Amino acid sequence: MADRLEKWKADYAAGLSTHQIAVKYGVGQTTVWKNLQAAGVPMARSRAEDYLDVPAVIAAYQELSSTPNVAAHFGTTFEIVRRILIEADVPRTKPPTFRTLLKTRYQVKIGSLMSLVEALPEEDRTALVLEAAARGKSVAEVLVEDWEAQ
Repeated sequence: MADRLEKWKADYAAGLSTHQIAVKYGVGQTTVWKNLQAAGVPMARSRAEDYLDVPAVIAAYQELSSTPNVAAHFGTTFEIVRRILIEADVPRTKPPTFRTLLKTRYQVKIGSLMSLVEALPEEDRTALVLEAAARGKSVAEVLVEDWEAQ
């Protein structure tokens, strides 16, 4: 492990990101980051700006319309691409999903909401499913719409 850590330290000092080191050695990025930090290596929040051309990332996003695709293209993580786009005020090409809106607006995970639905009596659950089908929406969307209407 000590030999591997020395290689990681040398790679990090040479400018490789923790993500690039993780890919190179077949380990998780968090493993690399934690080991380097524990070894006293001063860790940057991100070295994205050091190895990514921000205008090229933006252009790729406008062409590929997907943060995961851009991240794969540049060999980095989608979080780094997302942060670059946010900092550059690049509008998202896709609206957020209902699941994301539910989580950000109400701090509720879809699984928690569906657990509540499963706890309903069967006849109420059936009525809810039929109502959702009639509206062409998911059960969760119907619940949230009805709750917001109250």
